[in-house]
Amino acid sequence: MIVQNKIDKLLRDNLNVSKLIIRNDSNKHNVPPNSESHFNVQIVSDDFKDLSQIQRHKKVYKAVDSLLTEIHALSITAVTTSEFEESPSLRDTPDCEN
Repeated sequence: MIVQNKIDKLLRDNLNVSKLIIRNDSNKHNVPPNSESHFNVQIVSDDFKDLSQIQRHKKVYKAVDSLLTEIHALSITAVTTSEFEESPSLRDTPDCEN
């Protein structure tokens, strides 16, 4: 879980994270066993306050920019603390069709 740990560190280093869940969903896709290429990230941070979803995603992508050559897919749920308290769920990533 080297890539997953790197994602965790970069997000925590670059954002004021109150909750972070990172799930490696590579096994749901047509990749070799033990791959680290498809991730589902749920991040709760008040750094997202007053930002659109696109702006929130841009903040996350900027934080993990150095890993983007290693990551094939990054599913992001980025919410504020109050939004998370209203709906504390992790969005699921669909299985690959191939």
